[in-house]
Amino acid sequence: MFEVGKSYSFTTEDENGFGTASYKVVAWDHPLLKLTSTGERELILSVASSRFHSAKPVDHDASAPVDYEILIAMGNDR
Repeated sequence: MFEVGKSYSFTTEDENGFGTASYKVVAWDHPLLKLTSTGERELILSVASSRFHSAKPVDHDASAPVDYEILIAMGNDR
């Protein structure tokens, strides 16, 4: 189901409701995923958890550094 090295947008639930975040899969040993994201520590997510909702592949590398100047420039072009 998951591919090591690929990034996904994960939807999970916490005490505040549902939220999404993008992470890159570092390791996969069902039901556990080891994930990483830009500027964050690695985390472990159990896809068997009742708080796990879904995951969708994304086209970007969730662990790559973000160039905020480019993002700001892109926003100004609209």
